[in-house]
Amino acid sequence: MKIIPLSCFAVLFSLSNYAAEKTEVLFFSGGSGQPDSGHNGRINHHQLIPKFLRSGIKMTYTSDLNHLNPQNLNQYDAVVLYREFGSGHLEQLQSLIDFVGKGGGLVALHNSCAGSHNNPKFIEFIGGQFDRHGKGWFTARHVREQQDHPVLRNVPEFEVFDETYVHKNLSEDRTVLMIRDEKGRPEPWTWVRKHGKGRVFYSAYGHDIRVWENFDFQKLVTAATLWAARKQETLDPRIPNFTYLPDTNSWFHNYEKRRNQLIQQQLKPKESLHCMVLPDEFELDLVAHEPDIMNPIDMTWDDRGRMFVAVTMDYPRIKKEGSDRVLLCEDKDGDGAADSFTTFAEGFSLITGMCWVNGGLILAQAPDMFFVKDTDGDDRADLIKKINTGWGTNDTHGGPSNLRYGLDNKIYGCIGGGGYDLGKSLFSGGIWRMEVNGSGFTPISNFGGNSWGLGI
Repeated sequence: MKIIPLSCFAVLFSLSNYAAEKTEVLFFSGGSGQPDSGHNGRINHHQLIPKFLRSGIKMTYTSDLNHLNPQNLNQYDAVVLYREFGSGHLEQLQSLIDFVGKGGGLVALHNSCAGSHNNPKFIEFIGGQFDRHGKGWFTARHVREQQDHPVLRNVPEFEVFDETYVHKNLSEDRTVLMIRDEKGRPEPWTWVRKHGKGRVFYSAYGHDIRVWENFDFQKLVTAATLWAARKQETLDPRIPNFTYLPDTNSWFHNYEKRRNQLIQQQLKPKESLHCMVLPDEFELDLVAHEPDIMNPIDMTWDDRGRMFVAVTMDYPRIKKEGSDRVLLCEDKDGDGAADSFTTFAEGFSLITGMCWVNGGLILAQAPDMFFVKDTDGDDRADLIKKINTGWGTNDTHGGPSNLRYGLDNKIYGCIGGGGYDLGKSLFSGGIWRMEVNGSGFTPISNFGGNSWGLGI
């Protein structure tokens, strides 16, 4: 059994070894790393995880067409399709059709109805084909005769901003569940049909994050997935219900101009423990949590296995009298949880990364980097030395981060929009390298945006 000793700093979403049988679902999509882009299953599928977990659904994400083969598909009860196939990939398409025909389920969303272009077999399989769209706020209405259908039973009608799909080549064997008003004409919006021994659900909802973060949309997809898979909801009592309150004080920037901006309310640390997605055969232990650690931004370990956590109280604004610090967290009684929290270094403002090297820590705190070290054995840094400067401060969420001690005895890291001043130019959005003493800054590669996630 593999063990990950992690401190539960944030609410992440998790699968643990709950005894109830899971509904196995393959989520097939694609998309970039930009959360505000359309048709982005790579980002948007995360919105389903809390509701899926609570309902006993285990979701596996893939963008690899090669995973649509009979052997792999047979591991799942249903497939969520949020992607166009294009004009090719006929073998993978046939594997999906055969999977449903033998009793599997399909939940097809939004642009999936434009997949495979004019392939009549695929159009018949989905039940219709994309024709055109506009966009705007609207509410799709339940078909009165279908209000007791298992997919709709606990899902209210909801208003959302989405693309207003219009369809063509609609099959006669569909059961329409929801309609949208299209210039006075009822446009089929959500429907179900049978295919062989299996079930197909389709809804035109889902262009971007504004739809996916809607709780009622999440209810709809969850209910549709269970229906398509012919499974009953098996509630996991350990997964907490998340509560939200209106952001009446405008704590968060509303760049997306959402209506009725909400704030997620806090969970207890032990509740969060059951909300992290883990690979099979892994377990999770709660090592440290609030109030002992507040606003953690990075952590690392020394050569004795002790955990250091960078805490930033100042983010996102740099202050003259810094409140950020580094905590040394130790388990003194051997029970697997930290019970000793020592302020190793303090007085900084906006620490964004750190790594252990030469018996101390390199701290990234734009515009400077520091080396801090305990030289007298009291677990507090008495040596604090600036080792370089030039890191931009105009974009505080895009500063230096992900500091790593490389196999070549050099320090590697990431930088975002804040950039590093090279004198005649600014290096930003990529990976860099320097000597352990802070000299010899060298750009390695550009990725654009606020690059992060470096692992060595």
